[in-house]
Amino acid sequence: MDHAKAMRAIVTTGYRVLAKQCHPDAGGSHEDMVTLTAAKDAVLAMLGANVPPSEEPRRKAPKPAQWTDKDWVEIDDVTVVYESARAILCQVGDDEEEIWIPLSQIHDDSPVKEQGDEGTLVITRWLAKRKGLVDG
Repeated sequence: MDHAKAMRAIVTTGYRVLAKQCHPDAGGSHEDMVTLTAAKDAVLAMLGANVPPSEEPRRKAPKPAQWTDKDWVEIDDVTVVYESARAILCQVGDDEEEIWIPLSQIHDDSPVKEQGDEGTLVITRWLAKRKGLVDG
């Protein structure tokens, strides 16, 4: 086994172990799986592996009739550092911590939603709270 193949096997094996914990059927959440899969795709891409595009089309956050502007929040000073088929990896402000945001939770009209974008990201309020981007 060559070095590159061994590294890809390690990433894939680790992904499978964590997927058993993160999958919604195992007590995890959809968001956990999106984050895990996006991270795996990013690592494989860095290793130069051919990462197949997602079979799933890019999902947009649902906009039920009962949703209002209060269900969304604007996060300023966001830079998208990586984009996978299901999520974007963002850096907020001067904080060096990076945060995965599922594409399904980004408002259609958000000016920030693709790799290289900088500015204001519009996401669901519940996710912003969960990620610690806004106060309770």
